Formats: sequence, C-alpha cells, structure tokens
Amino acid sequence: MADKLMNAITKLYERSFMRVLRRTVVMLFPFALLGSLAAVMATSVLAPIGFANRVFAINEWLPFATKIRTACLDLSQITLGFISVLAAFQAARYTTKLYQHDSQMAGLTALVGYLLVCYRSTSQRGIGFDWQLLGIQGLLLGLLFGYLIGQIFRRVGGSNAQSAEKTADIFDRAFNALPAIGIVIVIGLLLNYALTILNRYSVLAEIITRVSNFGVQQHAVVSTIMIGTLTTLMGWLGISGPYANFDFNADPSAIANLNQALTKHSVWDLPNKYTVTTLFHSFGSFGGLGSTLALLIAILIVAQHQHVLRVARWSLVPVIFNNNASMLLGIPLLLNPLYLIPFVVTPIINMLVAAVAIYLRWMPPVAYPVPLGTPGMLVAFIGTGGQFSALMVGLICLVIDVFVYLPFVRWSEIIVESQKKAGEANVEN
Repeated sequence: MADKLMNAITKLYERSFMRVLRRTVVMLFPFALLGSLAAVMATSVLAPIGFANRVFAINEWLPFATKIRTACLDLSQITLGFISVLAAFQAARYTTKLYQHDSQMAGLTALVGYLLVCYRSTSQRGIGFDWQLLGIQGLLLGLLFGYLIGQIFRRVGGSNAQSAEKTADIFDRAFNALPAIGIVIVIGLLLNYALTILNRYSVLAEIITRVSNFGVQQHAVVSTIMIGTLTTLMGWLGISGPYANFDFNADPSAIANLNQALTKHSVWDLPNKYTVTTLFHSFGSFGGLGSTLALLIAILIVAQHQHVLRVARWSLVPVIFNNNASMLLGIPLLLNPLYLIPFVVTPIINMLVAAVAIYLRWMPPVAYPVPLGTPGMLVAFIGTGGQFSALMVGLICLVIDVFVYLPFVRWSEIIVESQKKAGEANVEN
C-alpha cells in the first residue's frame, strides 16, 4: 500500500503544474523566511503586548525599539505581503521554460496581470489593492494565475527564444508577445470585475463569517473540529480559512469564559469548554497550521537531505513562534500531496486529546488571552493561568504529532532519492 502511494505521488510530482509549483515556492523561500523572521521580531519580540517583550521587557532597554519594530513590519509587508505577486511571476516563467518559450515576457506579463486582478479603485482616485490577494493568503491564486499565463504564452506567445543579445531581437520578442499580453489583460480585467462584485456584496466575507460563527455558536467538539479541519485544509491549499485570523477578542465564547474566570477567580467550570480558542488555537496549530512544529522536529530527527535540513534549521525560530510560511514554501508543504494526511490529521488528534482532557477534568479550558506571538506549546499553559496539566497535555500532543509525521518524512526522503537517481540516469542516457 505504501509503495503504491509513493508511486502515485511520484507520478503526480511529474505533472507540469506540480513541477512549476514546487520550483516556484522553493524559489520564494528566502523571501518567506526573511518575512517570517521580521514578523516574529515585530510581534513577539518588539510589540508592547508581545510575548518576548512581556517576559524580558525589551522595549525598556533596547535603543530605538519602536523604529526597529517599524522596519520589521515594513520588511514583513514587502516580502510576505507581496509574495503572491512573486508567485505569479515565477510560475509563469517556469511554465514557459518547460515548453522552451519566452519566459521573461511571460513573467513580466503575469506580474502586471496579477496586479490588475488585485487592483481596487478608491474614492480618492488613488491606487489601492486587495492586500489579502497580494499576500500569502492569495498564494494559490497567484500560482494558478502564473501557470495559466505560462500556458497562454506557450500557445500564443510567439517567440521561442530564451535570450536575445540585440535590441532588434528583443523588440521582436516583445512584439510577438502582444497577442498573449492582450489576452492576459482581458483575463485580468474580468477577474478584477468578478472579485470587485464579490467584495461589493461581501459574498466571500459573508460565507467565511457564517462558517466561523457556526463553530463559535455551537460550543461543541464536533463543530469546532470540523471548522478547524476546514481551516487547516485551506491553509494547505494556500487560502485563508475561517479560523485563521479569528483572535481571542473576536470570540464571544472566549470573552464569556474570561468574565467567568475573573468573577469566580477560577479557570475551572467555564461555560464554553470546546471552542476555537480552547481547542484550535491552543492545541490545533503548534508552530502554525498543520502542527508544523512537529514536522520540523521529525525532519531534524530522520531527514538526511541537506535541502530539507537547512529549511528546518532556518525555520526553527519563526515556527516556534507560530509562523510557518517558510516551511510551507521551503519543504514545500503547500499543495504537497505527501504531507496532506499528517497536515490535516495532527490538529484533529490534538483537539480530540485536549477535549478529552477537559472533559475528564485533567486540565481546565483556556480562559485568559495570551501575548502576541506566544509559542504554540505555551498558549494553553499561559491561557489557563499556569496550569502544568495543560502544558503536559500539549507535550503529549506534540509527541504524538511527531510520530505521525515521521513515516511521511521518511517517505519524502525515499521519493527525493528516487528522483535524484532518475535525473542522473537521464543525464547519462
């Protein structure tokens, strides 16, 4: 069964879209890493309500702390905030390269076309964009758009040249690309219009709100796990899910639990035990969506290939602080069929273990808000007012998650090795 699964995944990796996707996201890894580190510095380390700042009072002794935080926020916005645009650019380039067409013109056209998709007119006649589509939440759309543009250039792009030394040759390539550019502009305008209509009537926002409210209002294990699983799956797809940006202050059940804890001076016997805060954010996202911290540990234990090990080592700090963008792109996890099962299953296991522990009164539910950027393993511990039982349940969940990820990391090593041998054989032939 395992051999059949690996053979199926290996064949899937050879599909043109998967080849383009893997090459594109790996190329974007340095930007994701820098953006993740900058985001951790801005939120956990230097923010007034950040975790590290609360523990070490960094803003009180670090010179120019506010200016450094502003610079980190800017760096994070420029890297992670525009990563979907870069994805569209690179995906178009790699797609046309596969078919030996003009990758440079395709990349530039995809970049302009995707900006056109994300453009939104403002009342002040200024330039505005849908920033969610530009950032990592729009990564899937950027990849698909770039791949589509690459296919258009494959068929309509004209020139097959990859480089040109003379100005006249460059002009010919640009002129031959005009039909493809015109098609891309039309597609960009149509997508822009469709997304503008959806935003005007809040269609997508209403759907997400209704789905997330369903989980919040039920206060039940099944509904919370269902919406949490949907959020995790959408994260694997490169889309923002219902619980992705659902914080403590937006959760009415969390506020009710907090008021009860403050009134009774106890975190036990809270009215809402199984919620997005007590289960999903406290146990279902260690190191980010998909319990990425467990994957990182599993890689450090069994991985042999330097590429994977370097990604894990460099991603250690942001993943500890729940930012897994570098792992999503560097491994890559995004749309990776091999890691789909553990990525989705580990949060479910964690939430079930936490729910059982709360039901059996081995630990209380999370009642208190935690500082920004709190490491995932400490969220439940701090949120319960320092209950060591919550920390122990979190450790148990992490150990289980690591064991779930270990065989998939080993299979990934086997697939990489087989691909390497196949590549060497092709070179020899």
